[in-house]
Amino acid sequence: MYHAQIVNYVADDWTRENNISEAFKGSQAIKTYDDLFKPENLLNDDTQKVLLPYIRKTKDLFGSAIRKYDSSIVRIGTKESYRSGVMVFPSLDLGFPNNVQRLAGGFATGMLIMWKCGTPIVPIDATVNVCSSSVFKLDGFDTQMEDDAFVKYIDDIMIRATKVEGYSFSFDSGNHFLMIAQDIDSKQLYLVLHSSAKEFKNSYMGLYPVENNWYSTRIRTNLSPNTPERYIRYIKDRDATYFIDNAHKLEEYNVQIHRWFANAIGDGQKEVYGKTYHHYYMPTDSSIAIGTYAEKPGTVVPLFSNIGRDIYMFKIGKDNWTIKLGEKEVCLVPHGWGQAIDHVQSIEVNNDQKTIKIDGNKYAINSKARLENEGNKHIRDFKNGQEFLENGNAYQFVTKEPVYCIMVQYTGSFYTSDMIITF
Repeated sequence: MYHAQIVNYVADDWTRENNISEAFKGSQAIKTYDDLFKPENLLNDDTQKVLLPYIRKTKDLFGSAIRKYDSSIVRIGTKESYRSGVMVFPSLDLGFPNNVQRLAGGFATGMLIMWKCGTPIVPIDATVNVCSSSVFKLDGFDTQMEDDAFVKYIDDIMIRATKVEGYSFSFDSGNHFLMIAQDIDSKQLYLVLHSSAKEFKNSYMGLYPVENNWYSTRIRTNLSPNTPERYIRYIKDRDATYFIDNAHKLEEYNVQIHRWFANAIGDGQKEVYGKTYHHYYMPTDSSIAIGTYAEKPGTVVPLFSNIGRDIYMFKIGKDNWTIKLGEKEVCLVPHGWGQAIDHVQSIEVNNDQKTIKIDGNKYAINSKARLENEGNKHIRDFKNGQEFLENGNAYQFVTKEPVYCIMVQYTGSFYTSDMIITF
């Protein structure tokens, strides 16, 4: 047995720690864990009908890998159970990632995976690279600035950030953005940021599973015994510990660079008020949130939508189903509406050929491959945030009178012009 495994076994036996399968606590509509995998309880489109059983298989694959290193039994009274295990939780916006490698490795966008193992272990195709959303109150900003002047103003800040501070921002990639907004009633200005820790994505020292990075030669692969085309890749022991430590450091890093940018765009105002929430990160040493917030009831998080559509500040209701994650009871809240592929029927992985097929469209599995050329893939579209939440009201319980702070775009946005946003 590993030293860490013995320590964890003794701790669980002493404290009578609950089995990981007991982390779920149901709601009025989502009574059991199995209810989370019924498409009609989410958005009920073809994408989720295909992805829900697909990510449930990921749970079984990772669980099988973990049992190789921790097959110990915990006895509570007359009840015996494995102390190790895996749980996968879909978020309301469960959808297709652009990243081929992530999908082939068993992970969609809009989910949380948590595990328990006596030795440190991390599934690397979950592609941890901390991504965060921030909303800051902003004072002292030039409200008469034209769009071209605004872009130059942001460019100048970016140059200063790069050359002086050593930061690197990703507001111009993927679904990331930077936006100035104004409250309709109070006229208060806000800065909305959405970006990831760019420097640590494709670099040798990063966490993203690119070829020839620091852990690329230490990756282990567990094949499915029943469907050998599926697999799970992971790192363990000291490599996993180092990975986890760096993931947590990047959480604070993103908080710091978002606050730095807010102060810079605020032209040195004395104090910038706001908060940063992560939706790609490791909430604990043994969990990964992939495009979803994992926050306590009562928390208010920004919920994005589609280009040209509103953005909402969503307050998590206390009547939602929860997960015991570390020392907290949390809810999963989507950070957007997610991406769907119309009329999709199947996902087929071929580990020998390193390819994945989606309805016959074949893609190579590597760190740079993207699903961007998939003709039917698109961001889900709804009339507004209310329609989105009403469609998923069984999953994400919303009170009859949700509280929104209404805001509109004020002067334009960096790389995302002509968007109207509502908070």
